[in-house]
Amino acid sequence: MMAAPASIDSHSLAGKTVLIRLTLERGLPEFACAMVRKLTQSGASIVVLGGLGQPSDDINPAYSMQRLLPEMNKACGRDVIFISESIGAGAEQGIARLRPGDVAIVENLRFHRSRKQNARTFAMQLSVLGDFFIDAGGIPEREDGWQQWLATMLPTPPAHFLTDIELTKGN
Repeated sequence: MMAAPASIDSHSLAGKTVLIRLTLERGLPEFACAMVRKLTQSGASIVVLGGLGQPSDDINPAYSMQRLLPEMNKACGRDVIFISESIGAGAEQGIARLRPGDVAIVENLRFHRSRKQNARTFAMQLSVLGDFFIDAGGIPEREDGWQQWLATMLPTPPAHFLTDIELTKGN
């Protein structure tokens, strides 16, 4: 049986990459910028993961995450970097260029059929992109989806971490 990942509190975030899954169908969630701010202040770089629309498991420019950049830049008060790949060498290279405090969003995860057909392998491909994973999105598409697999592969924060972010949201 796989051991539970360590919590974020037991690690320094400086120089680490935190993957955050967000539900972006209705725009950027209110709490997301507070979360990003708290994590970047700790010296982490942030990579936002998400899906948009129903692109039929194929690349469709109408559903590109790039269209969310203006809203994210404005809401978070910083330039968010767009990485045009979400898995594989292109994503790895884009994320490797991030500096502590940078925020990036990868391309739409729904462009990949493998997220449904082989969720565990898809999660493994995502796991090499970061050091930590926060699932701050809504209900996953499937109970056995990549989100659950990724949560077993990377450390996740304790439950009070998100509560702390909600409490500091107004600051």
